Amino acid sequence: MKRLFSLYILLSIACSSIYASNITKPIIGISCSNSQYSSSVSKSYCEAINNAGGIAVMIPVSSDSIVLRNTLQILDGIVMTGGGDIHPSYFGEDPIEQLGEVDSIRDIYDIHLIKMAKQHNIPMLGICRGEQLINVAFGGTLYQDLPSQYPHDNLLQHRNTTHSVSLQPSSWIANTTGTTSFETNTYHHQAVKDVAPGFKATGHSDDGVIEVIENIEGYPIWGMQFHPERMNTAPNDSIAHHIFDFLIKEASIFKHAKELHNRTISIDTHTDSPLDFVKPYSIGNRGKYQVDIPKMQEGYLDAQYLACWVRQGDLTPLARQKANSRINELIDCIYHQIDLNNELCGIARNANDIISLKQRAKRHSLSVSKMDMPLALIFLNYKNSTTKE
Repeated sequence: MKRLFSLYILLSIACSSIYASNITKPIIGISCSNSQYSSSVSKSYCEAINNAGGIAVMIPVSSDSIVLRNTLQILDGIVMTGGGDIHPSYFGEDPIEQLGEVDSIRDIYDIHLIKMAKQHNIPMLGICRGEQLINVAFGGTLYQDLPSQYPHDNLLQHRNTTHSVSLQPSSWIANTTGTTSFETNTYHHQAVKDVAPGFKATGHSDDGVIEVIENIEGYPIWGMQFHPERMNTAPNDSIAHHIFDFLIKEASIFKHAKELHNRTISIDTHTDSPLDFVKPYSIGNRGKYQVDIPKMQEGYLDAQYLACWVRQGDLTPLARQKANSRINELIDCIYHQIDLNNELCGIARNANDIISLKQRAKRHSLSVSKMDMPLALIFLNYKNSTTKE
């Protein structure tokens, strides 16, 4: 009769305590423009967010993914702002003559920010370039230059003028604004061409240019080609205010969810442990395995049971010894991962350890044990492991 060894490991995370739970308004991060010596943002974005009841903060330009990920920890929502052209290499094209000025540093920063925000499920609103980058980041394409590439005989003027936008009924923006058509500003020469997978176009100008997109896979991501922050954003008095009010409400829901997490402990009761730890694998980096710190942070998960099934074979002392050696090898590898990521990880042997680590804002904790039974179930949040055949 064949038997399997079962190893259960408790991997737990304590979420960061830097989140300011005493702040009642949602914190909205604003992506910045980049120059040689500064990161900057137009005050109109800040005023629109503040008027809608949020707290506007800048997200300084950085290509360091760790810095950006840590910044996201304090945010309840994000606005991706307008700016220069996007390099067409991000959607598989060579530059054309009509392409405007591009900034490779800002492109990298914006795309990292967008993808991380989605991973954290943070409500995100893209405006102009921000809408275009959301589309590109998730696999869509752009017209590099509308006048030279858009196949329409009656192309509207899309730079420094106004035009009407028609909205799809029951779309997020139609429901938010209470209308299916309105007049808006326009300041662009690039635009969404092929909509990214997982998104749909819900607003167009009269010439068919896409003006509004939204995610259709449950992620709180929306984008618009026009600039609502440059319209009238006075409370209860404009289309633009309704748009920012929508973002603040979504951010408030997200903020409330984080506050609930700060008062609870969440545990995933079964996750398959990696069976190999080939370099450069690290639980501190996002990777192909189910178990890594970034994924647990993104899901606000405090703890995981890691399950590992090791085939023993025949019930002989030698077979049992080999299975036991394999389990010890895996345990040693996991402890080594904790040592490599000791600023993020700690050891938890019971529930009190998890609570303590969470209070100290230690990102992860790990508890490991093994038994010599042919079939052992190790529940590591108890002081004494429980086994059964």
